[in-house]
Amino acid sequence: MSGDKRKKRNGQRPKSHNARKPRLEFLCDNNMTTRLRSEVNSIPGYNTQNLRDRGLADVADLRVKVEAVRLNTPILTFDSDFTDPVNFQICTHPGVLYINMSSQNPSLVAPRLRRFLQSRYYSKCKHAIVELREDVAIVTSRKGLEPVIHYMDT
Repeated sequence: MSGDKRKKRNGQRPKSHNARKPRLEFLCDNNMTTRLRSEVNSIPGYNTQNLRDRGLADVADLRVKVEAVRLNTPILTFDSDFTDPVNFQICTHPGVLYINMSSQNPSLVAPRLRRFLQSRYYSKCKHAIVELREDVAIVTSRKGLEPVIHYMDT
């Protein structure tokens, strides 16, 4: 009988620990810099896709939303249009991480973006709109406006 058990075990597929699904993958809007994409890609478990690489350079925001829904991937952007409550109503897209800082300079944005994505709050990007500011993140989810997140303090 123990031989039967071994046969069943030998017949099972080995689990691959190398083929891990990303913790979170983002579809980057056309305004996202290569340096910031590289910064996100350098964080273990994170990955980005660029619209240009998908043949979607200079498409309208609603087309970006359609692609994000198709891929089930949140959008990473500097464009406030993606926070519009009419065109980007909560639960009609996989999420938006809108970077709203005093500058788009990667030396300001990159360490803050990294800090937020490595915090316990990273999952707020899913099916919500997260506005990432210099020191806080503001989340609008299906529950409405959530308490401000002081991600730089974590």
